[in-house]
This record gives sequence, C-alpha cells and structure tokens, in this order.
Amino acid sequence: MRTHRSAQRGITPVEPVIVVLTLGILLAVALPRSMNLGAEARKKKLEAALGSVKAAIQLTRAAALMAGGSALDDDDSIMQDGVVVETVHGYPKASAEGIVRATGLDPAGDRISISINGSAVTFAIQGAPAQARCSFTYVQSSRAVSPPTISSLTTTGC
Repeated sequence: MRTHRSAQRGITPVEPVIVVLTLGILLAVALPRSMNLGAEARKKKLEAALGSVKAAIQLTRAAALMAGGSALDDDDSIMQDGVVVETVHGYPKASAEGIVRATGLDPAGDRISISINGSAVTFAIQGAPAQARCSFTYVQSSRAVSPPTISSLTTTGC
C-alpha cells in the first residue's frame, strides 16, 4: 500500500500578511523609542559640558588660591595644565581664553556651540532642533566675594 504525501509548493497568502503585521507592530513600538535617543544623547552631552564647566571653575579657583597675590585680582591669568587661563577674581573669565580654555571643550570636535557675550558664555549643543533651548550660560564673577553663576540647563529644545 502506497501513501501519498502532499508536498508544499510555496507560502499561503496569509503568511506574508502575518509577517507584515508583525513587522508593523515591532516598528510601532521600537521607532518612537529610537527617535527619542537623539534627544536623550543631546541632553547627556549638555550635562557633560556642564560638568566640565563646574570642574573648570573649581580647578581654576584652586590654582588661583595656591598662586595667591595678583591671581585673585580683577583681571589676571594663571597657568593650568600647561595653558594660560584668563581669570577674574580667581575664577575663569567669560572668554575663549578663560572658561572655554579651562574646560578643554573643543567646539568642533565636541559639537558644542559656544557664544561669548560680554561677561557671559552660552554653551549649546549643535544639531539640536532648537539650539537656544538646549543650552546653559556661564556668567563670570562680578565681585571678589562672589563665584560665577551658571544658569540651569535648558533642555526643552534638545
């Protein structure tokens, strides 16, 4: 007695529909999460830049206190890690030769936009949808007894 096995000859029309539906569901769940990763990365980069500024303030102040004398005057400079950093009252000056140099941030390499306006320096993340709303601002010391101020992080545009 012979049994006849039926051979499959391809896929049924239902199988591609199931594959497309499965891929659609996966994309609907995964795509929004991956779209948000860029914003989170920009926020983290901004937080890292803020950390660099805070560290630079403390390191520059410590170096100025150790140097003593004119390093604590209105305008001066100190040697820090082999580079000259301009200071005001022993804190980094709001300039390319002050706070920017003290942080070691590289605008091109780190993709950070740095705007200097008088006694303030604004750090923003390049590539942010609204760069002005993905930033923070450093304001140099105005008196010998007051440290510089840093605005809170603005991340609504990251």
